[in-house]
Amino acid sequence: MDYPAQSDSRGESGKSVTSAEEALAASIAKQSWTFLKGVVAPDGVPAADRPEVAFAGRSNVGKSSLINALLDQKGLARTSNTPGRTQEINYFQIQEVKAPAYVVD
Repeated sequence: MDYPAQSDSRGESGKSVTSAEEALAASIAKQSWTFLKGVVAPDGVPAADRPEVAFAGRSNVGKSSLINALLDQKGLARTSNTPGRTQEINYFQIQEVKAPAYVVD
């Protein structure tokens, strides 16, 4: 897959990213995020009443580290050197009036 150059303002779909979208992304990262819950079964998943951003991938590839870096909150998502340490689906939340959202690890 080819990725746009860093100076390119197009997303993966080729559509231009607006300055409003860039501002929203920057403001979301600056918000205070908190751990909501860890889920081990489908019946524990929070209501689908807001957008979710999910990070999925192989064990020990840095998903939690990426979440911490993107949200600029060291230690929000627990990290470990031991593969397979995360045994739950972890939900983190922000409660902003205009843009409530979940980040899922």
